[in-house]
Amino acid sequence: EPASNNVGYSQPLSQAAVINEWVNAGVPLSQLTNGLAFYGRSWQVQSSTNNGLYQECIGSVNGAACPGIIGDFLDAAIYTDVCGTQYHSGVWMYMNLRGATNLPTGTVQTDVPLSASPTTAGNGWTREFFDFAQTPTLYTANYLGEPTFISYDDPVSIQAKAAYAKASGLGGTMIWELSQDYNGELVAAALAGWN
Repeated sequence: EPASNNVGYSQPLSQAAVINEWVNAGVPLSQLTNGLAFYGRSWQVQSSTNNGLYQECIGSVNGAACPGIIGDFLDAAIYTDVCGTQYHSGVWMYMNLRGATNLPTGTVQTDVPLSASPTTAGNGWTREFFDFAQTPTLYTANYLGEPTFISYDDPVSIQAKAAYAKASGLGGTMIWELSQDYNGELVAAALAGWN
């Protein structure tokens, strides 16, 4: 497991580090919130080391290294950045990581990474939780024919991040976005962490 979350950077990359920067700049804790992601981001990576964490990504599009890849089955739109590069967002909604079946489209995600439980990977995916970041990752050697890494939040990480917000005296926590939850799992974890 990597020693910290600042590999390749001069400072830690964490909610705590950013909050400390704002407090040092004079912003009261009561006016700050941390964020809880009800989604994950995915990349194609070259190695399964650390379950894909900190591994070089694969590919380029029009000279842009590591473009976004197709995330879950709803990630169909192609985005164009200011340089004209087109790519997918790589987003996985938490509900599709878990295998939601009540979608208005009538279709469902195949090869669901967390079909058995919020913390048990299946269908060729492996899950690893990194304590230093309080964040899980998923890795598979073959999603749409490519080795794929997903960094996301689950009930364990959501509860820890909500508890951190409360214990730190933050004004609250924000969620993006409620509709991406699966059977209330993440909302319940946020409430448990805050209480």
